[in-house]
Amino acid sequence: MKKIAIFLRKELRVNRFSAAVRGALNSPSINNVIICSGFFQEDASYSVSRAKFNLRGRLTSSSPLNLEIFGYYHRQRSAFLRFLGNVVRINRGSPALGVSGYRIPGDKWHAKISIAKINNIPVFASIGSSNITRRAFDNVRNFNYECDVIFWDETVSEIDNIMNEIIGEEAYLFPSVIVANYDEKNPVNATPLPDRILELEREIRRKATPI
Repeated sequence: MKKIAIFLRKELRVNRFSAAVRGALNSPSINNVIICSGFFQEDASYSVSRAKFNLRGRLTSSSPLNLEIFGYYHRQRSAFLRFLGNVVRINRGSPALGVSGYRIPGDKWHAKISIAKINNIPVFASIGSSNITRRAFDNVRNFNYECDVIFWDETVSEIDNIMNEIIGEEAYLFPSVIVANYDEKNPVNATPLPDRILELEREIRRKATPI
């Protein structure tokens, strides 16, 4: 696992961050996904669960998925609970989908992180500025200028194909993407990238409590 992409969102119609996270979430081999956000938009104007978290097609033809949601910031508890409940209802309580929610004592969670694993091995992760809201996670109406970093395992063809399709190949068409490799020769990168992602997950879990 050595591939890194930086997505700089500059226009409404292109949302590579959302495409990458949803691509991993819908990948048939993935059996555990962690999503962390300060805000999950569930209100009269927009429901991110209905817009982006219908997983019924994936759940009927692939391995079971354990989806763990971490949040929220300050007074967002009610929206967070609506999001959790709606994800379960939208997917019709599928036995192939387990959904659990967590909060950070003090309700000051603001990090935007996702981790997707196959048999407890991370093959995809994101760290960035985008919350799970219409402006950051969709491409309708207005949008936020965001920056998100994606890490993925290029040896897992399913994930690598998703990322390559999102990134594309023509540099002049994609001025908002930077792709690099994790340099293990650099002293600060002595720990392999998957291990660092797992340590990040452990830190999140140490701070969180079930909701």
